[in-house]
Amino acid sequence: TQASGVKWAAASGSSTQYLVFARNSSGQAITTGTQTTVTGWTETTDTDNDFNNTTGVWTCSTAAKYYFISTITFGDTVAASDRNVFIRDVTNSVDLAHNIRPFSTAGSGQTTQTVVACVDAAIGRQISIQVSHGAGSNQPLVAVATRNTLTIIKA
Repeated sequence: TQASGVKWAAASGSSTQYLVFARNSSGQAITTGTQTTVTGWTETTDTDNDFNNTTGVWTCSTAAKYYFISTITFGDTVAASDRNVFIRDVTNSVDLAHNIRPFSTAGSGQTTQTVVACVDAAIGRQISIQVSHGAGSNQPLVAVATRNTLTIIKA
């Protein structure tokens, strides 16, 4: 049972389900044209301690399939030719999922993007949430924890 009173139950009938849930209110500044790992997460739940909330890297401790779901919100302080959110296989240097938001003008509103992937992970495989944009200057993530989330569930 979690602090909120929610009890997680695995499909197999086990009373514990593998789960990572983290939020980010860091307001991290993302450099233009650079695919950057989102760092500074605050974990609510990490049942197996596989997620490093400081570095933003998840390391698989049990080989299985995992669902990764992340929602990231960029601020609207500068115009950007694109805003990208990736689920990145750090171990193999490949993007597993990618959500792109086309051009937006400064002040046109915050852009929220969700990216989802099912990953067949071997022990030691590392995954992170990464972002990039094409603005002419640094672009911050919104410093609101409920708008930047990461959920990892074992399938």
